[in-house]
Amino acid sequence: GNCGVGVAISMVSAKDGSGYALVLDAKTFKEIARAKFPYGLPYGLHCCWVPRDK
Repeated sequence: GNCGVGVAISMVSAKDGSGYALVLDAKTFKEIARAKFPYGLPYGLHCCWVPRDK
């Protein structure tokens, strides 16, 4: 059956060069969490690795 649990992850790059990932409730799209990065996120991040030393 469908348990009704899931999240959507949205990658955001800001004009100032920073970036963050939003974790959204897949049903309501309300923000659950946010992970900030000190650099912009590349397009296609789902298939890219970002080195730890960056």
